[in-house]
Amino acid sequence: MSDVKMQQTCPYCPVQFEGTVNGHPAYFRARWSSWSFSIAKVGKSPVLVKEEDALYFRTEEYGGGEFGAAGAMPPEEAMDFIKMCAEEFEKGSRGDLDRPKELEEKYEKRDELSMRHLQELKAKYPPPVVEGEESK
Repeated sequence: MSDVKMQQTCPYCPVQFEGTVNGHPAYFRARWSSWSFSIAKVGKSPVLVKEEDALYFRTEEYGGGEFGAAGAMPPEEAMDFIKMCAEEFEKGSRGDLDRPKELEEKYEKRDELSMRHLQELKAKYPPPVVEGEESK
């Protein structure tokens, strides 16, 4: 069984946990419409982990791609994802690092969702027109 020691570091959006898995630094983050979890080599940062320093990385869409759903994830659910990833890591999996093509596809889908959300926000909250300036 994995030795998982994680602490929630942000009680608001984004949902964030930092700690260790089997002594390795680990980081969980959920924001917008996805979550990610990384485990780094000892002495390396799991927050902005470089591929050569990563032991495990996984990202998944959350809430059916609904804008903001992941940022409202309950902490208990976040810990369930963390434990699931830690178990995969303990079994020798590197998560999405073992599946680079699938990881690239996940990033592309995430980027498409982000652009869609941005367009929805722009439509809902158009920039104010300042008197004397042309609207763009």
